[in-house]
Amino acid sequence: GMVLVSDGSGKVAASLAVSAAELDYVDGVTSSIQTQLDGKPSTTGGGASGTWGISITGNAGGNAETVTNGIYNTTSAGGDLTGTYPNPTVATGLSATKIANGSVTDAEFQFIGTLGSDAQTQLDGKAPAQILNTVRSYTGAATWVYTAAPAAGVKSIYVIAIGGGGGGGSATAASVQAACAGGGGGGGRSEKFILISSLTGDLAVSPGGAGTGASGTGSAAGTAGGASTFGGTLMGAAGGLGGPAAMAGGTTAASTPGGAGAAAGTGDIARGGGDGYRGVRWPGALLLKMCLGGQGGNSGAAGGPYGVAAGNTSGNGSPGEDFGGGGGGGACANTNSTAGTASGGNGGKGVVIVWEYK
Repeated sequence: GMVLVSDGSGKVAASLAVSAAELDYVDGVTSSIQTQLDGKPSTTGGGASGTWGISITGNAGGNAETVTNGIYNTTSAGGDLTGTYPNPTVATGLSATKIANGSVTDAEFQFIGTLGSDAQTQLDGKAPAQILNTVRSYTGAATWVYTAAPAAGVKSIYVIAIGGGGGGGSATAASVQAACAGGGGGGGRSEKFILISSLTGDLAVSPGGAGTGASGTGSAAGTAGGASTFGGTLMGAAGGLGGPAAMAGGTTAASTPGGAGAAAGTGDIARGGGDGYRGVRWPGALLLKMCLGGQGGNSGAAGGPYGVAAGNTSGNGSPGEDFGGGGGGGACANTNSTAGTASGGNGGKGVVIVWEYK
């Protein structure tokens, strides 16, 4: 139907702009429609603008939380949270099984508290477990090769090198005289721990040879023992020096020095060899002349015996013991018109021993 309206002169006529249905839309309005419209946000442009009132009611941590007009409430947190919203924190005593995939127990998690620094860094700095796999021994004049890729599972090696012992000196004396020589010096001993992972290639192994005792054709010095090395300059032990020649034959008290022990070599542990002992001549009646050749020096693994002569005898120096013992010095004592001679003993040979560990 049509809506009746009055014009400016008071005449009533039918409205051509507002229908009866449209007029019904103002039913229930409680205040100025324009004023209410002006208070609403505009919806023109790219989106709504203005101030919006928002009310959200939800549940977090087991407690209701309400956000109204952008302002959080301050209700207490629950569950594994403590404090109040909007900034709760994780409560102490949280079970480790709620972390990651839950496979770590509370007891295992507590072990972390005893660490003083990064766990992996500490583990990487530890030596591998020491389980003996094989012991390899190298002696003789040959140069051997130790492979940088030994038996499967070998992670470390412990190497011991002992240098060769020096040979003993020889002695000679005319009739009715005595003379004796000094013993050879002992070889040195070195030890070193090596991680297989630190090796960049195969290593040469050179065991030291034994020093040679001087021949009994006259008074002479023995020769030095050879150095034992592993990996060239990586580690090694020097050989002992030879025992000097005997003093000149005679009947008065006298002595001659032994050969010097090897100087300390290279390694985690390195020590020199023992000096050879002095050859000693005692004075006495014609039938009681006595001379003692010097004992060979000790290598830390073996020593060397000595030569002895009493009355109308000659005693060659005995060989040094393996490994690295110095050879004994020769000794002779003559009570008749025949001249005497005595040879020095050879030194003990050197060795390189490799202990392999898994």
